[in-house]
Amino acid sequence: MAKNQDVDDELERLLSEYAEPGLVMSNDYRKVNGYCVAGWDAMDNFAMRKVLEFEDISPGDVHALLVQAIDEGRTLRDVVGDAHPDLVQRILDVTAIVGSFEQDPDTAMAELDALLNLDDAIKLRTELDRKPIRQAGARNVEDEEAIETADIGPPVEAMPIVRSKGLSAQHVIVIGCDDLNMGRVTPFAFFVAMTRARLSLHIVTSLKSGGRPHPYLADIPGDSCDYWVYKKSGRVLTAKKDWDSLADYLNWMQTKILKGR
Repeated sequence: MAKNQDVDDELERLLSEYAEPGLVMSNDYRKVNGYCVAGWDAMDNFAMRKVLEFEDISPGDVHALLVQAIDEGRTLRDVVGDAHPDLVQRILDVTAIVGSFEQDPDTAMAELDALLNLDDAIKLRTELDRKPIRQAGARNVEDEEAIETADIGPPVEAMPIVRSKGLSAQHVIVIGCDDLNMGRVTPFAFFVAMTRARLSLHIVTSLKSGGRPHPYLADIPGDSCDYWVYKKSGRVLTAKKDWDSLADYLNWMQTKILKGR
């Protein structure tokens, strides 16, 4: 009992380090930083998706752009450039202005305000003086701000898919991904749940649920995934080469389970 308590105390101590909120910058700062990340790294599709959110591009249009980028093997910024060339130019302009901020802050702030219609240019000026946006650290700022401003809550939290909108986390686990538990989940809701993850995403389906793997899982690009089967007895983890082999195994096991009942 004492040993288990020691383990619990150590886990709580480790998690508590991530529960303390840090310095939360303004929405203007996060917006400008997001544009800069997308401007400095054309491969950063996550930053580009955030820019689309700042630009009030509808979820349906964002989904279509993402699908096109995946199908054509191109970056999201390239695809957006075809549909919204003025938006990509605005990203590059913001990046250039931020790069000149320390040399001429008054002009830079006026230009940023004109481009992005800032909520509070004076506050942003103070924030940029205190914490300049530079290419070397902009990605880290984007990650930190997304986590800190998503919500002030526990370091580990369980919630239904519909509650995840607007949130962000380093690691996300979506459980119950079968046709029973997700029978009423729309494609957009599932998309939102998956895109909350910044570092890792685990999608879990359990044979004991009585259902079969949800068809949505088959639509996730295979080159972005690793497929595994975990057996609780013996704690054995076995890799599968692709989605089809995993789906065949799960369907076979589910049929076997149902016959044994």
